[in-house]
Amino acid sequence: MLVLDDHRLVDGLRVLLIADDVHVTFARTPAEALSAARDHEFDLALVTLDTEAGESSRARALELIALLSEDSPSLSIVAIGPPGSSELASEARRLGARDVVPRPWDDLRMLALVRAQAELGRSRRRLAALETENRELRSRDVVGAPPPLMKVRAMEEELVQQA
Repeated sequence: MLVLDDHRLVDGLRVLLIADDVHVTFARTPAEALSAARDHEFDLALVTLDTEAGESSRARALELIALLSEDSPSLSIVAIGPPGSSELASEARRLGARDVVPRPWDDLRMLALVRAQAELGRSRRRLAALETENRELRSRDVVGAPPPLMKVRAMEEELVQQA
């Protein structure tokens, strides 16, 4: 997913990412981005912290980072910000951005960052799925468990019901 308020960046990133065979879904507004993130699993979100569009645009971008981070904890979020905006970068990181890339960026660094953060997002999603599966398996009776273990489980259930 790619969320861009600055339409001048769209073409450059589109060419860069699509040429590298990265599947890209564009969202032009925070509402579009949230809707897309709720409907699909993405590995990465690129969000621009557009300073030219004014304070309200920056606030919307920061709010989007916080909402995406809250809704999709495994999603890697990378903010694209203006050069020399360390305060804005710190705020983006505090709200959930994994990294902040200043404009203008180096194409090779951006591709490496996109690949690494997308893989990190996939890994976090797999880990969350495995943790959920592990919890579910631990809560079930073990099929084919030895009789002593089954007795212990039965006693444990009795004690829980008596308490």
